[in-house]
Amino acid sequence: MSLSLIAKKISKSRLNKIIEKSAISELSDHDPYHVQQAVANLLPPTGAWKAGGTNKKTQEYFGTANPYYGPIEKSKVHVGSHLVVDTKSLAQPLKGELEIGFLIPPEVFTNENKLADLMTGGDISAFVCVELPWTIFEQPDTGLSHLIADVCGANALLCGPEIPTRMLYGNNKIELSLQSGDETVTRGLITDSIIPPLDVLVDFIAFIYKQEIEIIEPIYLATGGISACVSLNKNTKYSVVIDGTKNFHFTLG
Repeated sequence: MSLSLIAKKISKSRLNKIIEKSAISELSDHDPYHVQQAVANLLPPTGAWKAGGTNKKTQEYFGTANPYYGPIEKSKVHVGSHLVVDTKSLAQPLKGELEIGFLIPPEVFTNENKLADLMTGGDISAFVCVELPWTIFEQPDTGLSHLIADVCGANALLCGPEIPTRMLYGNNKIELSLQSGDETVTRGLITDSIIPPLDVLVDFIAFIYKQEIEIIEPIYLATGGISACVSLNKNTKYSVVIDGTKNFHFTLG
Protein backbone atom coordinates (compact mmCIF):
# COMPACT_ATOMS: atom_id res chain seq x y z
CA MET A 1 0.00 0.00 0.00
CA SER A 2 1.43 3.38 -0.99
CA LEU A 3 2.02 6.21 1.48
CA SER A 4 -0.83 8.23 -0.03
CA LEU A 5 -3.29 5.34 0.30
CA ILE A 6 -2.27 4.75 3.92
CA ALA A 7 -2.73 8.47 4.63
CA LYS A 8 -6.18 8.45 3.02
CA LYS A 9 -7.19 5.41 5.06
CA ILE A 10 -6.03 6.97 8.35
CA SER A 11 -7.52 10.40 7.64
CA LYS A 12 -10.86 8.87 6.60
CA SER A 13 -11.06 6.82 9.81
CA ARG A 14 -10.05 9.86 11.87
CA LEU A 15 -12.59 12.18 10.22
CA ASN A 16 -15.33 9.56 10.69
CA LYS A 17 -14.12 8.68 14.22
CA ILE A 18 -13.77 4.98 13.36
CA ILE A 19 -11.53 2.62 15.33
CA GLU A 20 -9.38 0.42 13.08
CA LYS A 21 -9.65 -3.25 14.08
CA SER A 22 -6.13 -4.13 12.99
CA ALA A 23 -2.74 -2.64 12.24
CA ILE A 24 -1.71 -1.54 8.75
CA SER A 25 1.13 -3.91 7.91
CA GLU A 26 2.39 -1.78 5.02
CA LEU A 27 2.98 1.15 7.36
CA SER A 28 6.32 -0.40 8.32
CA ASP A 29 7.51 0.34 4.77
CA HIS A 30 7.32 4.09 5.41
CA ASP A 31 8.68 6.68 7.82
CA PRO A 32 5.75 7.24 10.23
CA TYR A 33 6.37 10.99 10.24
CA HIS A 34 6.11 11.08 6.45
CA VAL A 35 2.77 9.30 6.80
CA GLN A 36 1.77 11.75 9.53
CA GLN A 37 2.48 14.75 7.31
CA ALA A 38 0.46 13.20 4.50
CA VAL A 39 -2.42 12.57 6.93
CA ALA A 40 -2.22 16.14 8.28
CA ASN A 41 -2.47 17.48 4.73
CA LEU A 42 -5.84 15.71 4.41
CA LEU A 43 -7.16 17.12 7.70
CA PRO A 44 -8.17 20.69 8.62
CA PRO A 45 -5.31 23.18 9.25
CA THR A 46 -2.99 22.68 12.22
CA GLY A 47 -3.12 25.05 15.21
CA ALA A 48 -1.01 23.19 17.75
CA TRP A 49 1.30 20.24 18.30
CA LYS A 50 1.38 17.69 21.09
CA ALA A 51 4.31 15.80 22.56
CA GLY A 52 4.28 12.29 23.95
CA GLY A 53 6.89 10.02 25.49
CA THR A 54 7.89 12.59 28.10
CA ASN A 55 6.94 10.65 31.24
CA LYS A 56 7.78 7.22 32.61
CA LYS A 57 4.41 5.67 31.80
CA THR A 58 4.35 6.55 28.10
CA GLN A 59 8.03 5.73 27.66
CA GLU A 60 7.44 2.25 29.07
CA TYR A 61 4.12 1.91 27.22
CA PHE A 62 5.69 2.52 23.81
CA GLY A 63 9.27 1.46 24.51
CA THR A 64 10.89 4.80 23.76
CA ALA A 65 13.12 7.27 25.58
CA ASN A 66 12.51 10.11 23.14
CA PRO A 67 9.60 12.51 22.67
CA TYR A 68 7.30 12.07 19.70
CA TYR A 69 5.06 14.71 18.17
CA GLY A 70 1.78 15.14 16.34
CA PRO A 71 -0.33 18.04 15.00
CA ILE A 72 -3.68 19.15 16.45
CA GLU A 73 -6.33 20.74 14.25
CA LYS A 74 -6.67 24.50 14.74
CA SER A 75 -10.44 24.28 15.21
CA LYS A 76 -9.86 21.97 18.18
CA VAL A 77 -7.54 24.34 20.06
CA HIS A 78 -9.39 26.39 22.69
CA VAL A 79 -7.84 29.17 24.78
CA GLY A 80 -9.47 31.20 27.54
CA SER A 81 -10.45 31.55 31.19
CA HIS A 82 -13.94 30.04 30.94
CA LEU A 83 -14.21 27.56 28.09
CA VAL A 84 -17.39 25.89 26.89
CA VAL A 85 -16.31 23.33 24.31
CA ASP A 86 -18.73 21.79 21.83
CA THR A 87 -17.57 18.17 21.58
CA LYS A 88 -19.59 17.17 18.52
CA SER A 89 -16.44 17.32 16.39
CA LEU A 90 -14.38 15.39 18.94
CA ALA A 91 -13.89 11.65 19.17
CA GLN A 92 -15.40 9.83 22.14
CA PRO A 93 -14.88 8.79 24.88
CA LEU A 94 -13.45 12.04 26.20
CA LYS A 95 -10.35 11.91 28.35
CA GLY A 96 -7.61 14.36 29.20
CA GLU A 97 -4.35 15.02 30.99
CA LEU A 98 -2.67 18.10 32.43
CA GLU A 99 0.32 19.55 30.62
CA ILE A 100 2.45 22.66 30.28
CA GLY A 101 2.13 24.39 26.92
CA PHE A 102 3.90 27.14 24.99
CA LEU A 103 2.91 29.52 22.20
CA ILE A 104 5.83 29.60 19.79
CA PRO A 105 6.20 32.56 17.41
CA PRO A 106 6.95 31.55 13.79
CA GLU A 107 10.09 33.71 13.80
CA VAL A 108 11.76 31.10 16.01
CA PHE A 109 11.84 28.74 13.03
CA THR A 110 13.30 31.26 10.56
CA ASN A 111 15.33 33.76 12.61
CA GLU A 112 18.55 32.47 14.16
CA ASN A 113 18.73 35.40 16.60
CA LYS A 114 15.18 34.72 17.80
CA LEU A 115 15.99 31.05 18.21
CA ALA A 116 19.21 31.80 20.10
CA ASP A 117 17.31 34.17 22.39
CA LEU A 118 14.74 31.49 23.14
CA MET A 119 17.42 28.87 23.82
CA THR A 120 19.01 31.14 26.42
CA GLY A 121 15.81 31.80 28.33
CA GLY A 122 14.21 34.38 26.06
CA ASP A 123 10.62 35.42 26.53
CA ILE A 124 7.95 32.94 25.43
CA SER A 125 4.32 32.53 26.41
CA ALA A 126 3.57 29.57 28.70
CA PHE A 127 0.23 28.02 29.63
CA VAL A 128 -1.38 25.25 31.63
CA CYS A 129 -3.22 22.92 29.26
CA VAL A 130 -5.54 19.95 29.16
CA GLU A 131 -4.69 17.72 26.22
CA LEU A 132 -7.42 15.34 25.03
CA PRO A 133 -6.01 12.30 23.18
CA TRP A 134 -7.72 9.80 20.90
CA THR A 135 -6.34 7.38 18.32
CA ILE A 136 -7.97 5.21 15.68
CA PHE A 137 -5.62 2.32 16.54
CA GLU A 138 -5.77 -0.05 19.50
CA GLN A 139 -2.79 0.77 21.69
CA PRO A 140 -0.24 -0.40 22.64
CA ASP A 141 -0.89 -3.38 20.33
CA THR A 142 -0.22 -1.53 17.07
CA GLY A 143 2.80 0.32 18.44
CA LEU A 144 4.39 3.72 18.29
CA SER A 145 4.71 3.95 14.50
CA HIS A 146 0.93 3.70 14.14
CA LEU A 147 0.39 6.29 16.86
CA ILE A 148 2.78 8.72 15.16
CA ALA A 149 1.14 8.16 11.78
CA ASP A 150 -2.25 8.84 13.37
CA VAL A 151 -1.10 12.39 14.31
CA CYS A 152 0.01 11.00 17.70
CA GLY A 153 -3.57 10.46 18.75
CA ALA A 154 -4.54 14.14 18.79
CA ASN A 155 -8.12 15.08 19.66
CA ALA A 156 -8.20 18.56 21.25
CA LEU A 157 -6.23 21.03 23.34
CA LEU A 158 -7.56 23.40 26.01
CA CYS A 159 -5.31 26.21 27.29
CA GLY A 160 -5.84 28.73 30.05
CA PRO A 161 -4.48 32.27 30.42
CA GLU A 162 -0.76 32.84 30.12
CA ILE A 163 1.41 32.04 33.14
CA PRO A 164 4.86 33.53 33.89
CA THR A 165 7.47 31.42 32.11
CA ARG A 166 9.90 32.14 34.94
CA MET A 167 7.83 29.73 37.04
CA LEU A 168 9.28 26.91 34.96
CA TYR A 169 12.94 27.79 35.44
CA GLY A 170 14.49 25.86 38.31
CA ASN A 171 11.12 25.14 39.96
CA ASN A 172 10.44 21.42 39.79
CA LYS A 173 7.76 21.35 42.47
CA ILE A 174 4.95 23.07 40.58
CA GLU A 175 1.74 21.09 41.03
CA LEU A 176 -1.06 20.96 38.47
CA SER A 177 -4.47 19.60 39.39
CA LEU A 178 -7.84 19.12 37.77
CA GLN A 179 -10.83 19.65 40.02
CA SER A 180 -14.56 19.09 39.75
CA GLY A 181 -16.26 20.82 42.65
CA ASP A 182 -14.42 19.68 45.77
CA GLU A 183 -13.03 16.58 44.09
CA THR A 184 -9.49 16.40 42.71
CA VAL A 185 -9.83 14.36 39.53
CA THR A 186 -6.11 14.12 38.77
CA ARG A 187 -2.92 15.89 39.74
CA GLY A 188 0.80 15.82 39.06
CA LEU A 189 4.09 17.59 39.62
CA ILE A 190 6.32 18.85 36.84
CA THR A 191 8.89 16.39 38.17
CA ASP A 192 6.53 13.62 37.03
CA SER A 193 7.72 14.46 33.52
CA ILE A 194 11.08 12.81 32.81
CA ILE A 195 11.76 15.45 30.16
CA PRO A 196 11.06 18.97 31.52
CA PRO A 197 8.70 21.17 29.45
CA LEU A 198 11.44 23.61 28.43
CA ASP A 199 13.59 20.72 27.21
CA VAL A 200 10.64 19.40 25.19
CA LEU A 201 10.29 22.86 23.64
CA VAL A 202 13.92 22.82 22.48
CA ASP A 203 13.59 19.26 21.17
CA PHE A 204 10.40 20.17 19.30
CA ILE A 205 12.09 23.06 17.51
CA ALA A 206 14.86 20.68 16.42
CA PHE A 207 12.18 18.22 15.25
CA ILE A 208 10.48 20.87 13.09
CA TYR A 209 13.83 21.73 11.49
CA LYS A 210 14.62 18.06 10.85
CA GLN A 211 11.23 17.34 9.31
CA GLU A 212 11.38 20.58 7.26
CA ILE A 213 7.88 21.56 8.38
CA GLU A 214 6.91 25.13 7.54
CA ILE A 215 5.49 27.14 10.46
CA ILE A 216 4.01 30.46 9.29
CA GLU A 217 1.91 31.51 12.28
CA PRO A 218 2.15 31.20 16.09
CA ILE A 219 1.77 27.57 17.12
CA TYR A 220 0.86 26.01 20.46
CA LEU A 221 2.88 23.12 21.83
CA ALA A 222 1.60 20.81 24.58
CA THR A 223 4.71 19.28 26.13
CA GLY A 224 3.41 15.95 27.43
CA GLY A 225 1.42 14.55 30.32
CA ILE A 226 2.20 15.66 33.86
CA SER A 227 -0.87 14.01 35.38
CA ALA A 228 -2.59 10.71 34.71
CA CYS A 229 -4.97 10.72 31.74
CA VAL A 230 -8.54 10.53 33.09
CA SER A 231 -12.08 10.27 31.76
CA LEU A 232 -13.92 13.57 31.36
CA ASN A 233 -17.68 13.96 31.62
CA LYS A 234 -19.90 16.19 29.53
CA ASN A 235 -21.79 19.04 31.18
CA THR A 236 -19.41 19.03 34.15
CA LYS A 237 -17.51 22.15 35.14
CA TYR A 238 -13.80 21.48 35.65
CA SER A 239 -11.20 23.79 37.15
CA VAL A 240 -7.52 23.66 36.26
CA VAL A 241 -5.33 24.65 39.20
CA ILE A 242 -1.63 25.51 39.35
CA ASP A 243 0.00 25.53 42.77
CA GLY A 244 -3.35 26.03 44.50
CA THR A 245 -4.53 28.88 42.26
CA LYS A 246 -7.31 28.34 39.74
CA ASN A 247 -6.04 29.08 36.25
CA PHE A 248 -9.08 28.35 34.08
CA HIS A 249 -12.40 26.52 33.93
CA PHE A 250 -13.92 24.42 31.18
CA THR A 251 -17.09 22.52 30.41
CA LEU A 252 -17.45 19.93 27.66
CA GLY A 253 -20.83 20.14 25.96
